[in-house]
Amino acid sequence: MPVTKILALIVVALSAAFLVVACSGSDNPTSPTPANVAGAWSTYTEQLTDAGGAGTCYDTATVTITQTGATFTGTLTQVGTCVVPGGTNDNSGTFSMTAGWIRGDSIRIHRAGLS
Repeated sequence: MPVTKILALIVVALSAAFLVVACSGSDNPTSPTPANVAGAWSTYTEQLTDAGGAGTCYDTATVTITQTGATFTGTLTQVGTCVVPGGTNDNSGTFSMTAGWIRGDSIRIHRAGLS
């Protein structure tokens, strides 16, 4: 599975989680307290099959976030296997997130080569 698809899934999962946390923050729009997103997030378990049905990937991932104020860094650890004609492929990996930030109800996650 391409890294961009993985990152898109992460952003969707984290956005939903952060939105819930962010909504519980301060009601003062001039000085909002950043949502606390630090810790380990069990972000997704997925089963993806390509349009032609030639392969299916089974993945789970956890994101671990370290936060300082409104900025954060993190690591995504995915464990997975893709079953394709002729065998299976490891779909596991670890990806670093840098320069993440939280502003109001928005978050930004940066990974080298992607934003």
